[in-house]
Amino acid sequence: MKKLILLELCLLFLATTFRSDRMTGWVQQTIPRPDLAVVDLSFTDTLNGFLISSKYSPSDSGFIFRTSDGGQNWSTAFVGKVYLTSIQFVNNLTGYCAGRDTIPINGLIKKTTNGGLNWYSCTDIYNSGLLEDVFFPNKDTGWVCSTDIIAGGLWRTVNGGLNWQIQLDYNVRPSKIFFVNPTTGWVIGNAGLNLYKTTNSGNNWFLQANIFNASFYDVFFTSLDTGWIIRSSQGNQLGLMRSTNGGDNWHGVNSPLPPTETRLFFIGARYGWGGSLFHKIYATKDGYNWGTQYSPLNRSDNISFTDTLHGWAGYSGLVHTNDGGGQIVNVNNQGTGVPEEYVLYQNYPNPFNSITNFKFQILNSGNIKIILYGISGKEIKSIVNERRQAGVYEVKFDAGNLSSGVYFYALYADGKRIDTKKMVLVK
Repeated sequence: MKKLILLELCLLFLATTFRSDRMTGWVQQTIPRPDLAVVDLSFTDTLNGFLISSKYSPSDSGFIFRTSDGGQNWSTAFVGKVYLTSIQFVNNLTGYCAGRDTIPINGLIKKTTNGGLNWYSCTDIYNSGLLEDVFFPNKDTGWVCSTDIIAGGLWRTVNGGLNWQIQLDYNVRPSKIFFVNPTTGWVIGNAGLNLYKTTNSGNNWFLQANIFNASFYDVFFTSLDTGWIIRSSQGNQLGLMRSTNGGDNWHGVNSPLPPTETRLFFIGARYGWGGSLFHKIYATKDGYNWGTQYSPLNRSDNISFTDTLHGWAGYSGLVHTNDGGGQIVNVNNQGTGVPEEYVLYQNYPNPFNSITNFKFQILNSGNIKIILYGISGKEIKSIVNERRQAGVYEVKFDAGNLSSGVYFYALYADGKRIDTKKMVLVK
């Protein structure tokens, strides 16, 4: 038996060394500049997508990277002495990117009309400072905004960026924009304290909400009626809220508390995701009940999906899913739906120093074990050994009494080994 286990562990070591695991949940991808944050990203279909990265002094440098194979490989579509913050594609050919020039400090808008192969500058917005968001509901009509305390505001174009007209000035200091069509949209303003709405293309705006004295950080609507906001929380207040009457009234949803870095993305009114911190991505399948999915990244604020299965998230790197992000786990660490198979996930963090987490999902109730092995195949201890119901679970493991090195852990259900994975302890 010991020889059989040792043989299995050796085969696993070779497999994990020379071949990546099968695609389940969120899987990390390589990016051209891992030293820079993924500031924003936008995918037009399951193959073609874009991400932007920027860095500050000694001189700003902004990058637009392009992929045509779903994020496996990237090329540089644009690089310049600029700082970029936001990117959006209206269709497969037309996209916009916003930020600022270095000298002078004007609001910068870059545009492509050939699928991101080439980018050119639209008319700058003079002395506006950093443009923090861009949103185009169609290829010609769009908005950009700046929170600059002197020259900030909201500007609209109706001719693809050739000309811009200011609609809100620095007193509003808008930070986020969302439109469901060219006439109806929302803007977060006043350092996040207010939500404004227009129903006539921004010619007039009215204050819609200053909910519970909180600050807003992101807004996303899937129709004229249904939308969500991320807001700061105080005490037991919920940080993720939904409206079903166009933003006139808001109510908390059944959700863990999202961080203020969370950015939202929806496919229809039911399927939604929110970027997050600490190896988590928020997800829902009905728009109301939210849980978390595991991400290999410690931080993955920004989200882009092309359908309910294919999506990307990034900030401290990039992750991709082709199954909607996998199982959703609620605050009690049990899956919100019935799992379709047994899965043993990679522990995180890995490599780790003393503390790591194991996540696994169970198809049927039964006697469940997670057993830890040394590199020689010797059993060290049982991390889990109890009967559990079908669902998704996470357990924390303290390896403080173990020596640095390579270890293996295996999931067993009713005595049958499901899977084995490798982990590295570094002290």
